[in-house]
Amino acid sequence: MLNRSVLMAVSVLAAATVVSPALAQERVYKDAKGRIRVTPVAIPEKDKNLWPAALEEQLIERSNHAIKFHTGKGYGNTYFENEKNAYPVAMLDFLGGNRDKALGMLQADDSEGYNKYTNMVDFYPCFTLKGQMRKYYFFGDFLTPEYKKKFFEGAKVWTATDPAKRPIAALPKDPKKQPGAGGWMPDATGASVDTRATDNLRAMREVSVYLMAEETGNKEVAAEYKNKIKFWVTNLWTKGMGEWDSNNYLSHTFTGYINLYDFAKDPEVRGYAKAALDMITTSAAVKYYRGDFGGPSKRDYGGKLAFGTNAANEFWFYFGDAPIESPSPDRDDIHLITSWYRPPLAVLNLAQKKVDKPVEIWASKPVYEVWKMSDTDGPAYFETTTIGNTWQLGSLSEGSSGDMNGFKLMTYSSKRGTDNLYCSTAASLDSKAISTGSAGGDEIAQMRNLCIFLNGRGEVPFNFFVPKTLQTEDEGGEKFFKFEQTWVALWPINMTFTGKADLPVKKGEAAANDEVLQAKGNKAFAGFAMEIGEQQTHGDYAAFKQKILKNAKLAANEGTVTLTGSDGSTLKMEYSAANGQPRVTRNGKVHDWSKHWPLYQGAEGGASPVTLGWKEGTLKVNAGGASFEATLSKENGYVFKHSPVK
Repeated sequence: MLNRSVLMAVSVLAAATVVSPALAQERVYKDAKGRIRVTPVAIPEKDKNLWPAALEEQLIERSNHAIKFHTGKGYGNTYFENEKNAYPVAMLDFLGGNRDKALGMLQADDSEGYNKYTNMVDFYPCFTLKGQMRKYYFFGDFLTPEYKKKFFEGAKVWTATDPAKRPIAALPKDPKKQPGAGGWMPDATGASVDTRATDNLRAMREVSVYLMAEETGNKEVAAEYKNKIKFWVTNLWTKGMGEWDSNNYLSHTFTGYINLYDFAKDPEVRGYAKAALDMITTSAAVKYYRGDFGGPSKRDYGGKLAFGTNAANEFWFYFGDAPIESPSPDRDDIHLITSWYRPPLAVLNLAQKKVDKPVEIWASKPVYEVWKMSDTDGPAYFETTTIGNTWQLGSLSEGSSGDMNGFKLMTYSSKRGTDNLYCSTAASLDSKAISTGSAGGDEIAQMRNLCIFLNGRGEVPFNFFVPKTLQTEDEGGEKFFKFEQTWVALWPINMTFTGKADLPVKKGEAAANDEVLQAKGNKAFAGFAMEIGEQQTHGDYAAFKQKILKNAKLAANEGTVTLTGSDGSTLKMEYSAANGQPRVTRNGKVHDWSKHWPLYQGAEGGASPVTLGWKEGTLKVNAGGASFEATLSKENGYVFKHSPVK
């Protein structure tokens, strides 16, 4: 019988029958309330971030919510990387009671004939590999001995040498096909594993090759991939990741490394896995707010609302703190549900914004191909995030570009979690354009609750994404936005509002409750300035308006704009056409961008709930009365300490 302390710490699942009493006790069982719980694969207690029983209860409920949502769903097929859906949904369906059906999918031969050399077990696509690891290690007791033997022997062949450097004999490299343009199948890459270099795919690939090499005794390949893992995690801790804070891919990188944390036998490797998970959940905690995922972010795929992105849905599993449950729990919750991993309590508190407010956090982000950076290269992007009592604003100094979001305001909503304000200078109104679109030439200055957004490309559009419930007023040449508990005063700069537009979404979609306020620049430099207020800083809405109209003012001369806030604070921005980095003056002090290099720090040397220096490797998180400090170093590996769990 499991003792009480273990029962409180285990993850949770929902399933029907169990194969045998022994397996029930070891893996899946129902509690007295009819909820299904699971005991993950054992790891040392010292490697866990412990949570109190009350928080574990919340995970039980979220786990059952996810399982119920996915139970009975179709799996799809196993073509190429379609197991990214088929495997996690089948595993959740297994836990929901449809065991025979799920095992039929999980143990079926792959559809690709070239996998005959690995007994028709697919070890090629990275997304497939992520599911294969969970299937083999966690669900292994439920697989037939014949299938598990077939899997093991296939993995041994696959990792006999580095699969990234060896073609598949049945589908060798086609000289007419290049990776990307010619697809990503083995005949395009010339390898026995998908070799794409994005952070998320790299995590799935390197973790899976390592685990299978370690499991099957291929020591040379295991050692090689251990070094690859250490290299990537070290870069994460010292410079950041190329897909930084991606609302679409951060969760995939996370679940890649959760496999390593759960299943690696080497204690040092598990330490590096935990380092990756602790860092990723910390970065997610900074951006998370009430079921939403804030900006800025790299590889932003739109999804402008609470629970509109992979990251928001997946990290809600841990962070909660939203007025509704996720309407579409992430299929990869299977990895979280069956793992011992929990974010540090201080990180959870940071995500729930249990910090002294308002607080301004400066952050830096690296180039996309971090691994190519030299020792003298610095950050590529500079970020400012302000956390208020009812809002969170994040911006990049260069604004949005490419696949990066550079400006997002999230405000408190008692119904949806958040109501948001985006601004895009792209003509398109589609989901990605609203999040990342730009005419080029955006520059932003932010200081606490003040912000200046300027474009230097002439008559460009300005599209403001807002909820249809937003109350707006025009007075004194300013526009006032009244969100549920947050207020915005906006000064147009050589910009005229022209009307409203509906978003190109279908009726019933969440974003159908939002719209776009359209404006147009009319001079070489155009944009807006804004001040954000709330009850805690301005009293009520009427008092906020009065203070703005009486005390605040804007001075604009070509590319130089100075905003004086209602409390007398001043923010000045001088547009820089040369390098895209504006000259910013905060309360009379010119901002030194070379002081903005740390991955996380408090603004102007002030307090911050999270700090991490550039290339220093020591993370500190203090929030909600909990603390977490960790250091990753070549000499000592990963060393961490928590405040006591109450």
